[in-house]
Amino acid sequence: LPLDIATFQSGQIVADVVFSPPVTRLLRDAAARGCKTLDGLSMLVNQGVLGVQYWTGVLPDAVVMQRALAAAMRS
Repeated sequence: LPLDIATFQSGQIVADVVFSPPVTRLLRDAAARGCKTLDGLSMLVNQGVLGVQYWTGVLPDAVVMQRALAAAMRS
């Protein structure tokens, strides 16, 4: 994606929906310019949390889900 990272300013929020790898070049560049970053892996996990809660009524532990997903993606 042709993007001019010089336009990023400290304090801005930059999100990337790509979840593998969790830290993309976009997020690395944004963090280096002082931006707060949101990665796609966290978004995917939180969508999963909402889905499980909606369908089962059980609120799963997002930290446990994130660790399991990260481990599954490494294998």
